[in-house]
Amino acid sequence: MLTNKELATYAEKGLWSEIKKFYEKSCINFDVVNSYFYVATALIHTSDFPQAAKLVNKGLFKSPSNSWARHLKHQIDTKLQGSKTAQDELYKFLLENGTHETLAATFINTAIQLGDFLRAKEINEARCVIHDQNVSAPFAIALQTFCKADTLRNVLDSLLLCNETDKFHLFVIQDFPSDKHSDKYTIGHREVNELISSYIDKLRGKFELVSFVSNYENLGTAPTCRKLLDKVCNDYKGFVFLEDDCILSKDALKLAHYLLKSEIGLESKYWFGSLESTFYNLAEVDREHVEREIENAEKNNLQQGLYEIDFVPSTCFISTVEIWELVKAFRSFPKGPESLTHYIKSIGKKTLLPIVPRARDKGMTHELGYSVHKLGQEGVKEHKHHFLDADDFSVSTEYWKVPNTHELLKND
Repeated sequence: MLTNKELATYAEKGLWSEIKKFYEKSCINFDVVNSYFYVATALIHTSDFPQAAKLVNKGLFKSPSNSWARHLKHQIDTKLQGSKTAQDELYKFLLENGTHETLAATFINTAIQLGDFLRAKEINEARCVIHDQNVSAPFAIALQTFCKADTLRNVLDSLLLCNETDKFHLFVIQDFPSDKHSDKYTIGHREVNELISSYIDKLRGKFELVSFVSNYENLGTAPTCRKLLDKVCNDYKGFVFLEDDCILSKDALKLAHYLLKSEIGLESKYWFGSLESTFYNLAEVDREHVEREIENAEKNNLQQGLYEIDFVPSTCFISTVEIWELVKAFRSFPKGPESLTHYIKSIGKKTLLPIVPRARDKGMTHELGYSVHKLGQEGVKEHKHHFLDADDFSVSTEYWKVPNTHELLKND
C-alpha cells in the first residue's frame, strides 16, 4: 500500500501515471486525507476528471475547508461543468468561509476573464491584504487542537457562553496525525474534525468571523502554535492563545480584553497575560493563604484580583503582535514553552494572572494529551487543579466569593 508520504514523493517527481496505476490496483492508503488530493491531482494530470471529482469530494467530506481540495474542485468543476458553475461554487465557499488568499486570487483572475467584475470586486474587498489591521474586532482567539474531542467540546461550549465576543474573532487550527501516530490518534483526529464541523454554524452565530484550517505538517505542538499565531498576527493587534483543553468562564474574554488594552505592551512590565491561575484547589490550600495573596496584589498596586509570575503558561497565554514578533522564535523551539519562559526571565518581563481563574486546564492526564504521549500516565507528576473545578464552569468570580475579586475589572 502506498502511504501519504510515498505519494508526496511520487508527486514531487511528477509521476502521475504511476500514482494512477497504484490507485487502479487499490494500493493507496487513504488514512491521511491528503492522500485523496494527491491521487486526485494525478487523475487530473491523466485527464480522468470524473474519478478525480469523487476523490476530492471524499476528501472534502473529511476536511471541508481544505484550500488545496478547493483548488482541485475548481479545476474539476471547470472541466466538467463549465467556468460559470465552478465560479459559483468557489464564490459561495469564499463567502461562507472567509477569503483564503490563493483561492480568492483564483476566483478574481477567472472572474475578470469572464467579465464578472462585480463579484471580483466583492471578493477582492474582503481580502485580508486589502484591509490589513482595519478589522472590526481588534483581537483574535487562537485555538490549537488535535485529537481530544471530549475536552474540545467543553472548550467550544464555554466559548458559546462567553460575553464580549464582539471584540474577538476565532481561529482554529487542527494538527494532522503523522505516520508515527497510532490508530487512536487518527480516530481522535477524525472525531475532532467532525466535532468542529458540527459547531461551525453555532460559533459563527456567536463570533463575527470563525476560521478553521487543517495543519497537514504536524511538526509538534510548539511549531503549530507559531504557525497559528503568525497567521493571526498578520491581521490583529493581539490574541488569546488556547489549547483544546482550556475551558473558559463567561467573563474570560472581558478579562482578556482588559489585559490587552490596559496592561500588556512592549513598554510595560507585563508582556503576557493568562486566564488561568496557579493557585490550587481550596480543599488543598489554606483559604487565608489565598486571601493574603489578594491583599499583597493590592498592596503592590496591581489591578484588583491580579498577580504576577515570571513564566508564561503553555495552555493559555495572551499577548500583542509586537511582543509576539520578538519572542515567536523561542516559543517554536523543541521545548517551546520552557524556552520562552527562560527568555522572559532573562529580560525581567512578567505575566499577569487572575487570582480567581477564568480558565481551567483539563488535559494534563488525558490519554491522548501531549503530556501522557510523552511521559505516560504514570510519568505525569504535575496535575492542575483550580478552586473553580466544578462541572458547571459557566459561572465565574461569584462562584467563590472573595472580598473585592468580583470587581477586578472595575476600571475597564
